[in-house]
Amino acid sequence: MPRKRQTARKRLSDRYSPGRVGDFPSLKAKQLLRILKRNPLNYQVVSQTGSHRKLESDGRPPINFAWHDRATVPPRAIKQLLVSKIGLTEEEAHDCL
Repeated sequence: MPRKRQTARKRLSDRYSPGRVGDFPSLKAKQLLRILKRNPLNYQVVSQTGSHRKLESDGRPPINFAWHDRATVPPRAIKQLLVSKIGLTEEEAHDCL
């Protein structure tokens, strides 16, 4: 039986290769907002209505940030925000985190 467990664990670890969502952590929204505000991204909150914030930065696309500060942002959303919406490469996104 232990062999089956080991092979099952190995198969699970094989699923996580570079470039997968599993490489990105889940973060609290407040932490993610802090990351967006610091160098090299330099986003600033332009307007806010409730938990919805509009962020802008020179040379980067505007972002609508719609999470409560204590909410946990899943890895897929973090990857989508940094890579798809902002336009960073996955390597640059990891460096920001």
